[in-house]
Amino acid sequence: MTKLFFNLFLVGFFVAGCTPNTAITYPVKIFDDNLNSAFSKLNESNSTKRTLLSIEKDEVTKKIETCTDLIRFIEQGFTITEGVNNMQIASEYQLCFQLSYLNNAVAAKKSYLPKPYINLIIEQLDLQTISSSLKQKMDDKPQTIKVLSFLTPEKKNNSVIVDNSEWFFQFNILAKGDFNNDGNEDLLVDFIDQAKKGNYFAHTTYILTKKMSDKYLSVVKL
Repeated sequence: MTKLFFNLFLVGFFVAGCTPNTAITYPVKIFDDNLNSAFSKLNESNSTKRTLLSIEKDEVTKKIETCTDLIRFIEQGFTITEGVNNMQIASEYQLCFQLSYLNNAVAAKKSYLPKPYINLIIEQLDLQTISSSLKQKMDDKPQTIKVLSFLTPEKKNNSVIVDNSEWFFQFNILAKGDFNNDGNEDLLVDFIDQAKKGNYFAHTTYILTKKMSDKYLSVVKL
């Protein structure tokens, strides 16, 4: 995630028709209230000061505190510094990536994502396509939450939660739309992964998609 390039240019809203009374529509459906609120105040959200985050490139370390700074330095090749404490702080900055995806989304022309989306996450998401602490328990074949007997998912609104003695996972479905401009509808998903035995912690934003010929839901490679 930290190596992706993000475009901060504002895109205009899609307007249906041209009369003054025509409603303005946006090509993405946002499910998360907090994200919707942040996106409605995009400039303010991008400039809000947050906990100082360490980023690095070629042995140069910088401290940043806004979404605008984070995106600007990532475009220059900086990455988020490793370390449990800094990765915990980086969790706060996932909003920056989410806002950038929303800001650059377009209207989807086709969709192969049947509802309910939480069932898609459980039954069809190929866990091999995400980075997670589950890798040690999986073989090389495509595997889903449903087929892994040691995972018992709980559905809660637009979230899928796995909480057992070894792991805590949470997939939060934030929005739907075309986030990679290929014409197909995608899901914007917030993923939290924490191993209870050890200090592994990751918080990542993924774009998930499925084409007509695909058996599984998978992560979009940008």
